[in-house]
Amino acid sequence: MNNIKLLLINTIGLTGADLLLPKLSLYDEIAMLPGQNFSIFGDNLYRAHEYNGWECADIFDSLSRSLYTKEGKIWMGLTKNMKEEERNAYPKELHKKIFTQKINRSREFTSIIKAYILSYYEALGFDNSKRVFAAWFSHNVLLNQDHYKKFSEQVVVIHVSCTISLWLTYISQTRTWDCSKAIRFWLVNNLYTLMYSLEKGNTLIVNTDDLIYSEINLMKQIEDFLSITNNKTSHNPSVGFIKVNNQIIKEQSQISSQIDEIYRDNGLYKLAITFNEWSYSFIEQDYIKEMLGEFSNFWNSTSHTNFDWIGPVGESIIQEIVDFNKVTNLKNFSYTFYHEYFELNSDHYDQVNSNLHHYLGCLEDKIIVPPLPFFIRICIEYLTSAAKNSIKLGHSYISFKKGRIYLTLNTPEFQNKITRFGLRTQFEELERFLSEAEKACKQ
Repeated sequence: MNNIKLLLINTIGLTGADLLLPKLSLYDEIAMLPGQNFSIFGDNLYRAHEYNGWECADIFDSLSRSLYTKEGKIWMGLTKNMKEEERNAYPKELHKKIFTQKINRSREFTSIIKAYILSYYEALGFDNSKRVFAAWFSHNVLLNQDHYKKFSEQVVVIHVSCTISLWLTYISQTRTWDCSKAIRFWLVNNLYTLMYSLEKGNTLIVNTDDLIYSEINLMKQIEDFLSITNNKTSHNPSVGFIKVNNQIIKEQSQISSQIDEIYRDNGLYKLAITFNEWSYSFIEQDYIKEMLGEFSNFWNSTSHTNFDWIGPVGESIIQEIVDFNKVTNLKNFSYTFYHEYFELNSDHYDQVNSNLHHYLGCLEDKIIVPPLPFFIRICIEYLTSAAKNSIKLGHSYISFKKGRIYLTLNTPEFQNKITRFGLRTQFEELERFLSEAEKACKQ
């Protein structure tokens, strides 16, 4: 066990890193733990773990926790991607027994999770004699690394990023995020990772886009980095890893193109696209490294997990980025519509603040509408606000139902999304206000 290194698959959030795990699980040298693991400690997500004074059984229970959506679906934990019968077949008690035997008196996080990973494979009856790496996947672990002794010496890191348009698409699939603010999160966290990789070494930064479009080249890069062969085995467990859905990947790629059209004139978005061109020279500045270190300290003292709020330290770093690159912003009408006429973010996703109360007519044709919660919610609010105004001032009215926004929302694709994203009540309320507006204009 002492000769086996730890391999962290790190990401700053939803980057599609899950797609890499089943690929890595096929290698004889890698004991790849399925699911998203060790992301919660106590009641706080993505922060440092401290197990001094804990009993072995309690440590196992902490590491084994799963988190669920309000609908009861697992979104974090070892069994996240397992089918029900696979969850039932997982020998958790045997895993726990082997883990408690392996852990001995150690309370270091790195030793503990290595024991957890290897004992999982032993519990399933697999031979670990050929293992070189015990690997796990989690979010924002690098922001915690200062809390772990000799982390950079004991852990090899593959950091999985993705292009900004694809990342904004991924994070927006089920949650309401202000994408214009979330770009800041992407920039600051990727800067921190780059700084870590340059200062600590043992880090490979890869891109999900390469996994999707040039898998062979990417896997060869990973093999070279880890110094492993491409000999793969059928003796590793296939359960618990995400199954690739090409239709979903195709849809996400299409939405990513829409996101790019909306945000491509935004200065920070352009810097995210050109990240490799300026980031290296930017973090050579000692005071920027100090600020990124302060951001890590700030992160570990808080409990927020918002992609669209990076806090005062993060905002200071963003200002330095803007000044360093002499950023200028341009606008297109879609961006103006979503981010100047309305305000909506993860802290008040149930309440849209509106500065627009009139129907836009033919200008609707210029508005790009991605099938994501943030954009759909604003489009519903836009038509609702205009309808309410028409009810109050019913002397002049044109049917909004003939416009592109309403017709888009009424398509089968968007109706399915409206139901899936929990926006059915808001859409039915819109329909009611539209009916009242049409009645008011005839009086």
